[in-house]
Amino acid sequence: SRNFKEKYAPAFPCVETVHARPGLVVTRASLEALGVVASLENIAAAPPPGRASRRSGRRGWPSYQRCVEHAPPARDGDRPDISRADFTFCLLAIDWGWSVEETAARLMQESAKARENGEAYARRTADNAAAALARRHDQGR
Repeated sequence: SRNFKEKYAPAFPCVETVHARPGLVVTRASLEALGVVASLENIAAAPPPGRASRRSGRRGWPSYQRCVEHAPPARDGDRPDISRADFTFCLLAIDWGWSVEETAARLMQESAKARENGEAYARRTADNAAAALARRHDQGR
């Protein structure tokens, strides 16, 4: 993701998550106490993320293979849950600035399950990912 601090404008650098704790849930208040959340005034004053460069393809797409590799096991437990991998791929792509339509089309290229189930499946998965991002955004306010 990009580091949108004013001091880096307009060339916001990319940062990489090097440590994750899946399942760990933190509150906004705990993040504010650590000083890692910008105030609402700074957020409102900051320029919007540079989505045009992401859509142009310079940023690229999330790795579908990594989404599959990191997907939880399917109910039978002997293979990854491809529905979850598809959803995660869509969630990342939309978060990176790709539109729902672009993401659904790319999912059709990447996912055998999407090709088997058709464009309606791909669009529904991308729509659900966009809705999840919107809910996250609303919860952060």
